[in-house]
Order: sequence, then C-alpha cells, then structure tokens
Amino acid sequence: MGAKREEIVSNLYRSRSLNTLKLWGRVLNNLQSSEDKSIIWANLFKNDFKETRAQEENLQDIIDELIISIPTAKIIIIFYSNTEMLILDNNYIEEKDKEDFENKTIIQHNNKNNEMFNTNVILYSVKNINSLELIKKYNPTGTRKIAQTNIKKPLKIVEKEIINTIDKRLEKIF
Repeated sequence: MGAKREEIVSNLYRSRSLNTLKLWGRVLNNLQSSEDKSIIWANLFKNDFKETRAQEENLQDIIDELIISIPTAKIIIIFYSNTEMLILDNNYIEEKDKEDFENKTIIQHNNKNNEMFNTNVILYSVKNINSLELIKKYNPTGTRKIAQTNIKKPLKIVEKEIINTIDKRLEKIF
C-alpha cells in the first residue's frame, strides 16, 4: 500500500540510543537463567546507570529485546539497586556468589540496617502468567504483563527471594 518498509523497520528496531545500547551490554553481561531457561534475569547497580548515562526508562527497551531474543523465557526480571555500594559480608553474600563480584568495586560496610538498601524489581511475564500475582507479597504495581516493586533489602537477597518465590509459583501453574 506504499508504506516504506525499510524506514519503518529502522524506526522500530534500529533506533536505540548509544546509552541504551551500553546499558543493554551490561544487562547481557549479567544475564542469568534458570536451568530450563524459563526465568531470565539480570542485576544492575546505580553506577551502571551513571556510567552508561542511561535512565530507568531505557529498561523497557531492553526487556523488549530480551523477549524477542529468548523465546523460551516465561519470566524476565531486571533487578537494580539504587545503592552504589555492594555489601561484601557473609550475612549478605554467600561464598559461592563472591566470584560474581571479582571485577566490581567492593565497599565493605558494617551497617546491616536494611533501610540503607533499595532494590527495584521489574518483572515481565508471558500472556498466561500474571506478573502482579507472582510477586504479590511484595506489593507490586503495574499490570498483569509487567509488575514493578521496590524492596528495602540488598540486591542479592532480593534476587534470591524473588527467584525462589517465582520458582514455587511456576511449579503450581505448570
């Protein structure tokens, strides 16, 4: 009907900012998955946004790309901490997880007050799974498809809790 196919494709898929692509690289670098690849997630910290000059709003583009790129994924989660420091303490990070932080700047902190932590969670689910229902105990906002919440705990603890919660809920669904 006269539409300019290449122009449409370019505007839809080839119009990511350099900052979004840099953040996308960090997400890909930190990407993890469940054994069956049905749950995909990545962790980001405040300094990832600073160093890439990207914004939280750029995460929606990244989630969209993950959805297209990983068709086995039923759940996609981005965890991001509003805290610039990583806490290296056996009460917060298990020995097996310490190697995840080899190339990161680690600041030790003795304050175990959870109020200093602030972890955001964005959860996307496929059509037949309700994102809000999956994490309802964390008082999420959003829609059935994309839920968001903020938890006043360290990122690694939030990651473990959310993944365990979702695993249990998915077992009941499937």
